[in-house]
Formats: sequence, structure tokens, C-alpha cells
Amino acid sequence: MRTLPILGLLLCGLAAAQDAPAPPAPPDVKLTLELREGLSRYHRGELVPVRLRYSCDVQGKYVKAVSPGDLKNGGEQTLHCEPADSIVPLRATGLDSLRRFLDTGPGCGFGMGFGSGGCGDCRGFYTLGPVPINFEMNLNRQAGRLGPGHYACSATAADVAPAYPTENRQALQLVSNTVSFDVVEDSVWSRAALAEALAQIQATCDDVPAPPPGAGTRWLTCNHAAEVLFFLDTDDSLRAAVHLFHGRRDGRAYWQMEMWDAIARSPNRKLAIELLSQRMSEGDFAVTEDVVQALGAWRLQQRHPDAFAPGAPEVDAAAYHDEAVEILRSLVRTLGESLPGKREEAFGESVKSYEKLAGWQLCQVGPLISEPEARATLAAAGR
Repeated sequence: MRTLPILGLLLCGLAAAQDAPAPPAPPDVKLTLELREGLSRYHRGELVPVRLRYSCDVQGKYVKAVSPGDLKNGGEQTLHCEPADSIVPLRATGLDSLRRFLDTGPGCGFGMGFGSGGCGDCRGFYTLGPVPINFEMNLNRQAGRLGPGHYACSATAADVAPAYPTENRQALQLVSNTVSFDVVEDSVWSRAALAEALAQIQATCDDVPAPPPGAGTRWLTCNHAAEVLFFLDTDDSLRAAVHLFHGRRDGRAYWQMEMWDAIARSPNRKLAIELLSQRMSEGDFAVTEDVVQALGAWRLQQRHPDAFAPGAPEVDAAAYHDEAVEILRSLVRTLGESLPGKREEAFGESVKSYEKLAGWQLCQVGPLISEPEARATLAAAGR
């Protein structure tokens, strides 16, 4: 039995083309969904580990594409759970959303860019046979935040095709079995789970992006604890995530990205703004450009939610330009005021962010922060 990582597969699947529905798969190729722990009852915020198993009756008759885009009419794995109205979809992080309002007007431009996730090398095929190929994930990551209730979940995928001919392979649509379970509300369990996750993070987590030799188990324990904290989704878990987040997402350990997601994807956006605004001024917090922009976007969204609605016309962005600029200016000034109290690495990162943001050219008007003010701020910080 082989178990393969799901992350690269899911990222690759985002690019899969679906020009037309794939035809149904014949009964000799199967997609099976399992609850990995075999439980029928979970707590609200508890991880629900699942396993997807691909198999076929005859060895080598079918292949599974690493990237569904390599198949005609291919499509990624999708988990479906009912009732859908009891599930809160995971919020987008909003890292790029303020930029739309800053870039409006003749001569405007905001000189910071953000990379997008993707799969560096998604090519290839797995050969299927009677021994299943397994892919493991947490259902919460795909379905969303599960509220209390009884759920029935299944999976679909269009990433399997006949092994021959090898050219222009046609994807087949797979539909799994259905698994059922209950989710219950239990605040006592939530507090205990948070305490356990925090203890594991303290004991096992560091800033190493990848596990050093011999530390794989500790690294996985840390990442699991971070995921638990993310999905607990209580005010206390949000406070813990903000406290644990160091500021930089790039080049950091996976668990730090989980802390960022717990903040950025929290349904309690008002509390997230309040806590992150306070955290930004603390001495050990390395303030980055993307965190400042995200926080600015959230503040603008709190005032004008309609401007961030899906499909909001681009022409409307100009109406919020001045307000977006003032929000950003206020945040940059707060950053500047915090510089004298920054320590070590946090100081260097925060100064770099202040210098770049303060010098942003406001269309034809001038920098976001005047040069005399910026020089005085940096001088007060010892620069």
C-alpha cells in the first residue's frame, strides 16, 4: 500500500482545464473515501482526517495523472459535504485586495508584488492496480469549517484515464462512496485541545522551514499542532495564533504560515484586525509589507464590504482610492512609531518595510510619508 502527499496534487489541480464534463468511469476503476480514524463523531474545530484510495481491478489498465490538466477534460479532486449551509467556507487571505484600490488613477502604482502558489513539477502518472494508491488530507481543509450537525461527504475526481493509448488521454469522472459523521459543539474540549496544541508547539516548533535529519517526527508533530490551532476557530485560538505569529511568512516554517492563515482566514475579522494591529507594534514582530497591506485591506473591507464582493466592478475601485491611501498611511506611521522598540531581526525587517512603504509615490503628488517625516522617524529609531 502506498500513501502519497496530497498538497502538490491539489495545487496542480487548480490549473486543470474542464472544457467539457469527463465521461463516467467504468466500474473496474474505483475512488474510495475513508475516514482515516474510523470515528463517527467529531468536535467542532476538530480535524477530520480522510483518505482517498484509487484502485482498479487489472494492474496497469488505468493511470492517475499527477496534474489533471494533462488529461483531456481533466478535473481536480473535490470533496462534497451536505448539508452545505452548515459549512463556513475558508476565507481568502486578502493579501492582494488593497492593491486594487491603490492602483487607480493616472500615474498611480503600488510597487509591491506577491507570488502565487503553484506546483513546480506536476507532470507524471501513477499506474493503478488492485493495491490502492492512497492520498491523505484533512477534510476541513477542503470542505471548510464544519458547524454542529450530521454530515454526508463524498469525493469526485476526473484525474484517471486508460493507460493506452498514451497520447491525448481522456479523463474519466470518478465518484466515491459516501461517509457520514456527526460534529458536536463542546467548549470544554476546545479549551483542552487548544492547551494541548500550544504545549506541542512550544515543545516541538522552531523556525526551520524543513525538518533537519532525524527531526521528521518532531516537525510533523509541530505542523499537526498548528493545524489544530487553525481549525479550532475560537477567539482564544485566534489570540494564540496572533501571539505566536512572528510576522514573516516567506522563508519560515510551515507552522508559521498556519498561524498566518488562522489570522487571515478567521471569521472574526474584527478581532483579527484589533489583535494584529496591536501585535504589529510589539518588539519581536517583524512587520512586512504584505502584512501591512493585508491589514489595510481588512480595515477598508470592514468599512465598505460591498467593494470587496466577488465580481465588484473594477471601475468602483477609484471611489475608495483616497480612503485606502489614508488607511495605509496611518498603518505606516504606526509602524514607524514602533521601530525604536523593535529587537534584532524584527528591527531590520520592519525598517526595510517602513522605508519602502513610506517612499511609495502617490501618483503625481509625492511619497506616502514626506521625506522630512520619514527621516525624523528613522533617526528616532537609530537609523
